[in-house]
Amino acid sequence: MEAKKGYSAHIKHLLISPTKLRRVADVVRRKPYTEAVAILDSLPHKGAGLLRKAIQSAAANALF
Repeated sequence: MEAKKGYSAHIKHLLISPTKLRRVADVVRRKPYTEAVAILDSLPHKGAGLLRKAIQSAAANALF
């Protein structure tokens, strides 16, 4: 069997438009975890903090 290559996390009830969040998500898509978190820490957008929280949650869930 093949090992699972990616993990996913879902965010619900966000008070931000999908267009604004997608702008930030496109920057970090397909990046390694450490690089993605570093990029999100340096971005001033509201969506960067929300997306960083989701990525950290997915990484924590991947450890189990």
